[in-house]
Amino acid sequence: MDIPSIILSVLIAVVVTALVIVYRKQRQHSLLSHGMVVASNSDEESYLQASERDYGVPDEVVSVHTFGSPTYEPPLLFYADFVVVAEQKLTAEDITDVTFNNRSNPYTTNDYQVVVTCADGKKLSIAIGNDIDKAKYIVQRLSAVFAHSGNEM
Repeated sequence: MDIPSIILSVLIAVVVTALVIVYRKQRQHSLLSHGMVVASNSDEESYLQASERDYGVPDEVVSVHTFGSPTYEPPLLFYADFVVVAEQKLTAEDITDVTFNNRSNPYTTNDYQVVVTCADGKKLSIAIGNDIDKAKYIVQRLSAVFAHSGNEM
């Protein structure tokens, strides 16, 4: 290849890249202005503010939003004598079991979830993603919060 061909190829690549970037920014701006996309940070921020107003400042906040997840999972809010899971206030008497499992099949990456079984028979599933350490930590933390009431998990 001669020098003018190389310069032309590079110039075309730069122009195409610039057009793709401009298109994506315009599309994102259009979706945001029409209310079709809501940033998860604003969701989490408003959720935390509402929870702080209703229950006070939590002792610990554990974010469970997984990368690439199309749904918004609110963070877990730990207080001294209760926890807020999936926007529900749960005390020690409301919980009968806490466990985690891998809900993926053998051909996909790990997809862990924490399952909280309530006294009324309802099960709350908290998607964790592929982080087994986070799943274990949440189960341990939930067990510690409710251990002081005499419940065995």
